[in-house]
Amino acid sequence: MRNILKVMTVVIFSVFCFASCNNCNDNDPKAKYIFYFIGDGMGNTHVALTESYLSYKAGKENGERLSFTQFPYLALAETWPIGGHITCSSASGTALACGIKTTNNSLGVDPEGNEGTSIAVELHNEGYNVGIMSSVPVNHATPASFFAHNEYRGNYYEISQDMIDDGFEFFGGSGLYDIRGKKGDLPSTLDFLEENGYAVCYGKSTFTERQPNSEKVVYLQPSSQETGPEYYVREGDKEGDIQLSEMLGLCIDHLGDEEPFIIVCEEGKIDWSAHGNKTMSMVHDVLSLNETVKKALEFYYAHPDETLIVVTADHETGGPAIGDGQEGKSDFIDWEILEKSWIECGGKNNLNRQDNRALNYAAQVGWTTENHSGAPVPVYAIGKGAERFHGRINNIDIKGLILGK
Repeated sequence: MRNILKVMTVVIFSVFCFASCNNCNDNDPKAKYIFYFIGDGMGNTHVALTESYLSYKAGKENGERLSFTQFPYLALAETWPIGGHITCSSASGTALACGIKTTNNSLGVDPEGNEGTSIAVELHNEGYNVGIMSSVPVNHATPASFFAHNEYRGNYYEISQDMIDDGFEFFGGSGLYDIRGKKGDLPSTLDFLEENGYAVCYGKSTFTERQPNSEKVVYLQPSSQETGPEYYVREGDKEGDIQLSEMLGLCIDHLGDEEPFIIVCEEGKIDWSAHGNKTMSMVHDVLSLNETVKKALEFYYAHPDETLIVVTADHETGGPAIGDGQEGKSDFIDWEILEKSWIECGGKNNLNRQDNRALNYAAQVGWTTENHSGAPVPVYAIGKGAERFHGRINNIDIKGLILGK
C-alpha cells in the first residue's frame, strides 16, 4: 500500500509539473516559431501596384490580394534615422533588428559605436535556432544588421567575419560581397566560415549532400560562385539558382520544429528594382516575397498557436504612384504594355532610363524618386502575439512587439 501511495504521489507531481510547464509556455508572450519578413524598399504603393497587377491577370478591375495583406493585424511604421528624415538600409535594419535608432551607414551600432543586441542574438541566447537569409548577399546591410556590428555598412569583408560570432544555424543569400576583401588580397571568407564549423553550400545539390551532417550551414546561389554577386544589379533569375521561397524551405528543414526558431528573411530585390523605377521587376519581386510568405503560412497552419509571422519593410524606395496625374487618360494602369515590354526584355526590364520613364508614363505609373523616401511602411502580422501590431508605431518598436515586451 505504501508503495502504491508513493507511485501515485510521483504521478500526481509529474502531472502537476507538466501542467505547470505548459502553463508557463502558454503565458510566454513570445511565439515558439517566428518568421520575420522584410521587403526591402516595399511601401504601401508597391503592395497596391502588385495587387493591381494580380487583378489584371485575373481579368478583374480590382480585388486580388497578396497573402500577407489578408493578415488580421496591420500597423504603420515610421522609418527615420538619427540625423535625417530618410533612412538607409543599415540604419533601418539596425532599428528592426536591435530596436535602436542610429545614423545612416551605421550597422548594428548606435551613433557612439556601442553595439546593439539584435532580436536574433537575444533569442539565440535563450535557446532559439536562428536562420538569416536574403535574395541578395547575406552580408548586405539589412540582413547583416541581425548579426554584425560595424560603423560602416560597406565593410563587407569585416561584416562577414561577424557571421560566426553567435553560431547561428543557417545563413542564406545570393552570395557574399568581397569574399577576399575589396582588393581581393585577403584570406577567403569561405575558408574562414568552414574553419569555424560552417558547411558552405553553393547550390541545392551541395546543400542536400552536406546539410545532414552539418549543424551550421551557409547556402549561397551557385551563380555567384565564380564571379561573386554583382553590386546593386537587378537581373532576371539565373540558371541553377533557387527562388527565395525554396531557400526558406531549406532553412525550415534544417532548423526543424523540435526547438524554437526565428527566421529573418529579406526580399532585397524589391529595393533594387525600385531604385531603377522598374515597375514590372518590382512587381515580380513583391510576388517573390508573397510566395515566400506562403511557405511560412504552410508552417503556420500546422502550428497556429505557436507561430508568429510579421511582414514589414526597412524603408520605402522610389515613391511610386498609381497614376501620374495625366488629364484625359484612362483611369487604369496599362498593365498590357508593361507586361509586353517585360516579356520582350526577357524578364529583366533592362530598358535605359529614358525608355523606362517613357514606359512608366505611357502606363500611368508615377515614380517620384530613384532613391529612398521617408514614407512610413506597412507592418502585417498573423499568429501568436499578432494583436500587438496596430496603429502608428516606430520601426524600433517591432523587436519588442515580437518579443512581447
